[in-house]
Amino acid sequence: MKLRGYLLIAVLLGLVGLNNAAAVSPEIKATTEDGRQVLLNPDGTWQYVQPKVPPPVTQGDHVRYFKPESATVLLKGKRVTYGLWYDRNKWIVDRDIDNASAEYELTHVEGDRYVVIIPERIRIPLETLKIAAIANAKKVAPDIRVTFEETRIVNNSKILCLKLDATIQEIPVTYVNYYYSGKPGAVQLMAYTGQNLFVEYQQDLFDLLNGFEIYK
Repeated sequence: MKLRGYLLIAVLLGLVGLNNAAAVSPEIKATTEDGRQVLLNPDGTWQYVQPKVPPPVTQGDHVRYFKPESATVLLKGKRVTYGLWYDRNKWIVDRDIDNASAEYELTHVEGDRYVVIIPERIRIPLETLKIAAIANAKKVAPDIRVTFEETRIVNNSKILCLKLDATIQEIPVTYVNYYYSGKPGAVQLMAYTGQNLFVEYQQDLFDLLNGFEIYK
């Protein structure tokens, strides 16, 4: 948050503190300069307002996930008819792409979490896509291992979700990847952060991944 945002909150908190606590609604909200909402409490404290995330539901043998309400900007694929809904207050679409195979790369505004999107027009079975992705990853991270695997429904598309731990240039990294394959082609979404930061940042990563959709 920028200094101006802190000053705005400080002024608002001061005004709240001058009023009788019983007369102040506990639902007072303010918006910082970077676009995030905060909740001002009667006791003078404040906290960030967490965006509403639709809860997952069970559909047959799979769990179904939906994009968060805060994901209002659509990033469209150029080679495959996929889209990624994201929160512009949290994510920046990078102009300089490091991975030659990637179509998009996104970075969180606070850093430390990243997403790479790699589409293929060729339809590849999910299991084959998984094997190929892990084999390619082992070229740079021989110790990579799958720590979680689940097939889920994300905005009406069948997705393979993998969580992987690896060491990249002596840095422990955790990936949570979504793999899609269907008539339009195949798409890999790779979200990652440091292993020591994953518990703290996993909600941001999954919120972005759950903005994935296939459109006609």
